[in-house]
Amino acid sequence: MSLYFVRSTFLLMLCLFSVSVFSSPKEESKNICDDNSITTKLNGVEVNLAIDATLKSYVILNPEPAKKAGLKKSFFSSVKKYVRDKTIKGSVDEAKIEIRGKERKVRVVWFERNYVHDSRYDGVIGLNEIGTNSVKLNFCSQNLNSDDESYVTKTIPFKYENKRVLVESVLPDRLDVMFDLNHRHINIGSDAYSYMLSEGMLKKSNQYAYQELEFGYYLPSRKISLITSILNGVVVDSENVFTPISEHQMVDDQSGSIDGEYIDAIEEVVTYGYKPKKDAEFKSFIKLGSSALPNCRSLTFDLKNKLINLSCLESKNE
Repeated sequence: MSLYFVRSTFLLMLCLFSVSVFSSPKEESKNICDDNSITTKLNGVEVNLAIDATLKSYVILNPEPAKKAGLKKSFFSSVKKYVRDKTIKGSVDEAKIEIRGKERKVRVVWFERNYVHDSRYDGVIGLNEIGTNSVKLNFCSQNLNSDDESYVTKTIPFKYENKRVLVESVLPDRLDVMFDLNHRHINIGSDAYSYMLSEGMLKKSNQYAYQELEFGYYLPSRKISLITSILNGVVVDSENVFTPISEHQMVDDQSGSIDGEYIDAIEEVVTYGYKPKKDAEFKSFIKLGSSALPNCRSLTFDLKNKLINLSCLESKNE
């Protein structure tokens, strides 16, 4: 029996197994909270943008609203985004943005594929583009109804790095923590998963589910459990944590069909208008979704002082 036949048979069984085990990608299609969006105008065209707490600056649009806003492609202002083995090409252009009656210029990125696949939104906006010193986001999935007296404010510093908003954590510096409230669960990059597993920070299970990557791609992911803290003095949901499975296929939510070949684990690399050095170290990420902090109802970014004020239920066990 040839090695090729054995591998082909194994991969076919894996595909058939995934159909019966993995949940439908459609179930995760509307995770963005209405409270965490803003309606604005770009070049006079109204757009509804989800606030992206991982992103420092820029507006990222889907291709259709970018066309309506009259944005122009340029050979000298092209960008690329990598999602696993996929390369999505895009462009950058300046536009006039109007928020709360104030107009200014902003750099807008758009790609050849929809960045946001929730039909309610035309794209996302970075924290610094909103034009205020304070940005409040709600953990809408929590539905916490306790009295205000039960809540306390917990403050966590953050910093900017490579256009991203990184949260101070109790984890080693090589692990980058972000709030990604436009997705539901905690997602851990493959490199971070390997490191944390080797250090005894988590344990894996045999449960799987589809998790949404950017651009509407869904990847079968392994459910894991955290056995380490992430944020100082803040309870984090340690059970609803996922990491993408390498050597498996991505699902294209646009067509509902299997998209792409078997792929290797490639860490996410973002180039928004800058070229990273060849030897640049792209750190592993941990993205905390909207259900990651079960005792918290909101977070407020103090952009001037680079602090995050979390409104959380007071707990004697923290």
